[in-house]
Amino acid sequence: MTDNADLEALRSEVRSFLEAEKPHGWRDASRTQEDFVNTQRDWFAKLVKAGYAIPHWPKEYPGGGRSLAEQKVIYEELAKADCPRLLLSFVSTYHAFATLHECASEEQKAKYMPR
Repeated sequence: MTDNADLEALRSEVRSFLEAEKPHGWRDASRTQEDFVNTQRDWFAKLVKAGYAIPHWPKEYPGGGRSLAEQKVIYEELAKADCPRLLLSFVSTYHAFATLHECASEEQKAKYMPR
């Protein structure tokens, strides 16, 4: 999906999702550590379910398989909508996963990498 029409369709899809699911007032709702953690977990779960949380992962993993152009659209719309950044899962989704994907044995991948 790199055709402009397909990217615009994805953009519209993401916007519709965000209109319905974006955590409004998340800054005020994240004043305590517990509230911050709960907001992050809830938001991450919604993004995973919709397929937008980890678009850079390979296709065989949840939400993965997106092209760079598709990833850009998703991240642009998340930023435009002023959504919370996924700070709690940053290391696991960007660094730990990449290390395991490249270096782990198949047994380790089966144990530690979600499907």
